[in-house]
Parts: sequence; structure tokens; C-alpha cells
Amino acid sequence: MTSGRDGVLWANFSVPQFKLLHQVTKEIPNLDAAVLSAAECPEPVARRLLELVRRGRAEIGEHQAVLVGFDNAPALELRREIATRSHDDALEIDSGTTTAAAGAWKRVGQAVADTLGSPEFDHRTGGRMEQAAEVFKILDGVTDGAVASPGPSAD
Repeated sequence: MTSGRDGVLWANFSVPQFKLLHQVTKEIPNLDAAVLSAAECPEPVARRLLELVRRGRAEIGEHQAVLVGFDNAPALELRREIATRSHDDALEIDSGTTTAAAGAWKRVGQAVADTLGSPEFDHRTGGRMEQAAEVFKILDGVTDGAVASPGPSAD
């Protein structure tokens, strides 16, 4: 498993990938509670993910990448508030939660795609389901360490 500083794993998104993730995440409140439950994404975590993408989208500016950090821990926990900072040409977002939340995000994002289906998914998110699958692979990588980036070094 690739870890970054202080036991944080980083999901490294291009700006277009993060914008698509933002649009997918904005659809979570439209899911039935049963779908959210089946995706194993508790409502407080879903609210955190929505807050995270909204903050990130508002702060992207001229950044070339968006890094989202998750504490390397298997328990699904909200540990602290979301924090953002600019680092070189990337926007770093500390999710304030654990790698288990990355897995929940992937599952609930897939539930959004499955619920909407194509072409409604394309219409609501501005992306294609194939593009979303690539974004979900990045989140999957955080949970298994395969795609996770160690992020920038501490300055």
C-alpha cells in the first residue's frame, strides 16, 4: 500500500476527473435511503463527501490536479473537518476521514450511475459512464493502495 506523509493515502484526480466526481456526488441526495444503505455509505459520510466536492470545486481555480487525502484506516470514521491547501499546481483536500470512506464513495458513485443509467447519467453529470468508471478506479486504488499517490512531500 502506498502511503503518504503521516499515514495519509492520496487519490490523485485531474481537474476534469474531479469535476465529474463533483457532478456524480451531487446526485447522492437524490438516491433512495435503501440505495444509500446498500452502498454501505452512512448519511453523515454522504454529507461529508458532498461538502468535500463543493469545497474542492469552489477552490480549484487554476490548479492542474486535485489530491484528496484519506487517513489510512479501515474503520469508516469522520475524524476532523475538511481542510484544503494549494501545493504547487495541485489543490490538496484532506477529507478528514478514512480510506473506508473512499470505498463508500466508489460504491455510492456506482449506485448513482446504476440508478440513472445512460443517457440520463450523461445528461446529469456531463460525463460518460466510462469516464466515471475511471474515476471510481482511482477511489478503489485508495482502498487497496494500487493507484493511491503518496502526494507531495511536506514543505
